[in-house]
Amino acid sequence: IFQHLLWGGFYKAKYHEVVAQRLGKFEGPFREILARTFGPDLTERLIALLKSADRKALETMVPILRWRLWKFRGLPDLRGSIRRLLGFVAAEIRITWSKSGRWIVLIGPDGVGKTTIASKLGLETRYFFRDFRYHHWIPPVTYNLLKEVPPSGMMLERPKRNVDVFSIAISGMRVLRNVLRSWLGYVLRILPNLYRQRLVAGDRYLFNYVLDPGSVRYFGPEWLARLAITLAPKPDLVIRLSAPAARVHERKQELSLEEIATFEARADRLAGWFPNIATVSSDASAAETVSKVATLIIHTLTDPPCEKRG
Repeated sequence: IFQHLLWGGFYKAKYHEVVAQRLGKFEGPFREILARTFGPDLTERLIALLKSADRKALETMVPILRWRLWKFRGLPDLRGSIRRLLGFVAAEIRITWSKSGRWIVLIGPDGVGKTTIASKLGLETRYFFRDFRYHHWIPPVTYNLLKEVPPSGMMLERPKRNVDVFSIAISGMRVLRNVLRSWLGYVLRILPNLYRQRLVAGDRYLFNYVLDPGSVRYFGPEWLARLAITLAPKPDLVIRLSAPAARVHERKQELSLEEIATFEARADRLAGWFPNIATVSSDASAAETVSKVATLIIHTLTDPPCEKRG
């Protein structure tokens, strides 16, 4: 708690509830730690501010807390203080290079709930990741990932066109270009956020070349789309949201039942050869679905992703 205050000078809102609960169980030992670290005269005041979650008052006290820490712990044990500081820096470096963030991608037909689930994931996983970021389609190169999920728009009607040799060639070149863009977006945007222990959620990604090629103007063979996905950076986990076709059609009436069935058949083929795809039913409430998705993501922090985990 005080590491965040002393290091950055702010008291994160996500700790308010947790601290109040822990104080009820360990208030005695915590008082002793505060007295040794900051002096007995500040102990009661700090306890009261933490219980009331008075963020502004705690942040105002940061300068005196830093001085008291140096006075009561730093100078009397200078060698130990330097050792602890170096250990802290080494631990931060280890945590950073362990890439403790996670990059997940949500797939599923329009109306299955991808935007809704993505918008709730940051709050659901706030105790496991430092922050949340979002991207739609390919990770951007020229701007940062989004901090919030934008609302889902209406699905545009796809124009009908004749597929000829020229359109196949152009869409094939576009696929190869987007593989390069995905690598640039990964290196410049995704990877820095993973090193900062953030959760990054993507919508569709290059999987739409197989799942819904018309939406990305792809008219080439499926084997080329699969090759592009194989060559592109891989997310840590792919969440396939699934619901009965009638329910999806009810949510997104622009999609016919036949289009939904075609999408699901392609998703079955994708799951047959691409690793790290987990299927989650979105037929339940949004709260239940996001809880299941969050559980799968958190499990990847300690367990290797399991192929076709359900």
